[in-house]
Amino acid sequence: MKKKILSTSLAAALLLGGVYTFNAYASDETITKTTTSEVKQTSDVSADYSYTTTPLLEADHAGNHIPLDLVNKPLSSNTISKAVVSEISENPIVDLNALATDYGNEVQTRVDYKLKSGSEIQIFQNDIQGTPESTVEMFKNSDLYASSEIYVEEINGHKAVIVDGEPRKVVNLVSNDHLYVIFSVDLDVSADYLKEVAKQIIE
Repeated sequence: MKKKILSTSLAAALLLGGVYTFNAYASDETITKTTTSEVKQTSDVSADYSYTTTPLLEADHAGNHIPLDLVNKPLSSNTISKAVVSEISENPIVDLNALATDYGNEVQTRVDYKLKSGSEIQIFQNDIQGTPESTVEMFKNSDLYASSEIYVEEINGHKAVIVDGEPRKVVNLVSNDHLYVIFSVDLDVSADYLKEVAKQIIE
């Protein structure tokens, strides 16, 4: 089976603590809807560290701001370009996998969107560490990204540090309370597509 390595922004992992270190290794054939699963899994990493992961739709997801209603639905934006409209309409979101992971002092939410092409977009929502300004500066000054790949925009009134690399594309959306890491490593997903997904996040 063909393996696909999907990881969150390495900058988030290295700059903002271990809770942000997440890698998923999955074959193309194993992407499934787990939002309807009855399975609850608790993993003990050590005596001092444990976490519980449940399908997000079964958990109390009142604090989740990642949209769960984008499957087979046009993305709505007042600023979407014609090129991105075409990209999204030709390769729409057709499925999702949504999880909530409780670390005891923080609940991280994660949504994986599967596109028509089989490519994926992943989003993580975590509580922000530090201030929005310091978080933006950490991303901007990270050695993990080439300076030519990074630029900053405003999305829904919040700063977004965007990495438009090859193949890695990342939108690090920083609100007053949360960090959202929206990313893809698939070649047919552009940074502009990720920005349109990020615009659907409303706090």
